[in-house]
Amino acid sequence: MERTGQLYRIPCVDDDFCAAECITWPRYHDGHFRLNQMGESMIDLSLEEATALIIVVLRCSLKKEGYGGPHHFNWKKVGLSRAYFQKELVTEPGLYAKGMPRAAAAFRFLMAKNKYYAYFHRMHEERLKNGQNMNISSYHLFVHKDYVGIECAMCPVLYPMTEFSDTGIIQAYRDDVDDSTNRVLRIGHSWTKKVLSSVRAYGERRDLPFFLYEKYLANKYFASIVRAKQLGVTGDVMARDSQASTGYWEIVQDSLADLVRIQLSRCYDQENYPDLYNSVRNCRGAVWACAFPNVFLTITVAEWKFPRPYFLQAYKDSVN
Repeated sequence: MERTGQLYRIPCVDDDFCAAECITWPRYHDGHFRLNQMGESMIDLSLEEATALIIVVLRCSLKKEGYGGPHHFNWKKVGLSRAYFQKELVTEPGLYAKGMPRAAAAFRFLMAKNKYYAYFHRMHEERLKNGQNMNISSYHLFVHKDYVGIECAMCPVLYPMTEFSDTGIIQAYRDDVDDSTNRVLRIGHSWTKKVLSSVRAYGERRDLPFFLYEKYLANKYFASIVRAKQLGVTGDVMARDSQASTGYWEIVQDSLADLVRIQLSRCYDQENYPDLYNSVRNCRGAVWACAFPNVFLTITVAEWKFPRPYFLQAYKDSVN
C-alpha cells in the first residue's frame, strides 16, 4: 500500500474498463450471485427483496421543511439516529419460503463476501437465542469498536462486499494485511466518492448519510476526549480544530479582535502606512470603519476542495 487513499473504493455497476479503485456488484445467474459474470446485478433487487436482507433497521428523526417552490424542501434532523435488530433472523430457508430465490442467493453471497454482514448476523442470532433486547444503544451504535461496519447490516444491497464499507475500511485492511502504519481514513470522504459515482442509489438514500455523519462526529469527539485525558487537558482543547466546537470560535474571535487592534493602529500610522492614513482621513471621522474586517460566513464547501468525479482525477494529476 503506497498511499492511504488507495483504500477508498468507487462503486461501478458496469465492470468493463473500470479503474483499479472501482468495485462492482455481483450478478445473478443459475441461482447464484457471482462476480465477473452476466446477469442481473444485486443492486437491481426489488425493494421487497432488499428489505428482507436487512439485519439492522436504521431510524432517523427528521422534519420536512419547505422553501421556495412547492417542490422544494429539506430534511432537518431533530434527534439522534436510532437502530435496532430485526425481530426475525434472516435465513436462507426463510427467504426461499417467502418466494425470494434471488434474495436467498444474495444472502449466501453476503455471508461469504462481507465479513461485517456475517458478523452482525451472528450477533443478531446470539441476541435472539439469549432473549436479549433488540435495541442498540447510542454508545454502541456510534462509538463502540465492535459495531464498526454496521452500515453493511443496514443497507446490504449497497455494501455487498467488505470493501464497500465506509466505517470499517481501515479495520478490514489491517485484518488482512500486517501493516501498523498510522493511517487516517475519513468516513465522509469515502461516502462522498460513492455519491459522486455513477451509482445513483447512494445519493437517493435519506437516512444513511445522517447516520454516517453522526458516527463520524461521535468518533472524532470521543477520540479527542480520550487524547485529552492522556495529555491532562480538557476536551475542548483537543476539539478546537472543528467548527462545531466552541473553542474554535473563541480562537476566531480572539484573532479578529487582534486584527482590529493592528488595523486600527495602522490607520493612525502616517509614517509607515501613508496610503491607509490618508484614505481614512476622508471617512468623515469614521476611522473605525476601516479597522473592522469584512467577515463572510458561508455554509458551502470550499470550491478548491470540492470532490470531483473519480474519472477526472487523472486529468487533474496530469495538469499538475
